[in-house]
Amino acid sequence: MFSPDSRGVAYSVSRRSAAFVVLDGRPGPAVDSIGAYTMTFSPNSRGFAYGAFRNGKRLVVVDGIESQEFSCVQRNLAFSPDSRHFAYSAASGSKGWFVVDGVKSIEHDGRGICVLETSRLLRGIAARADANFNDVFFRIEAGIHVVMRCKTEAKVCLEGLVNRL
Repeated sequence: MFSPDSRGVAYSVSRRSAAFVVLDGRPGPAVDSIGAYTMTFSPNSRGFAYGAFRNGKRLVVVDGIESQEFSCVQRNLAFSPDSRHFAYSAASGSKGWFVVDGVKSIEHDGRGICVLETSRLLRGIAARADANFNDVFFRIEAGIHVVMRCKTEAKVCLEGLVNRL
């Protein structure tokens, strides 16, 4: 895949029992496999991340640095629109978290389909937080701020949130 500015290129390679991502000709850490459809560049093309598997656990590699291992990492990895922050949803056991800039930040129930989306409109990241379809929208500026929680369609929540900003 090419970076948004078309100057960088990344691809995954499997050799023997190891897999790794090559970014601009440099191989990343060896893992068991690379998560399907997880490779992503930041909007400014300077950051790069992907999901991976090792010894039955999941982890995320951001700019060559490995996260802690989890039992589950959602494949929706997201950079903030300004490329300064990175977030994903992960779970271990019955607990889940939105991990932002490598720190477990907002806890969720770990059972839901956690969808992270970068939103230029919100200047942050929107997320579906749990199995009951409670949505949590948060903005990243100096830190994490839960802006709104709701139990309706995301579009309605987004419209309500935009009116609050």
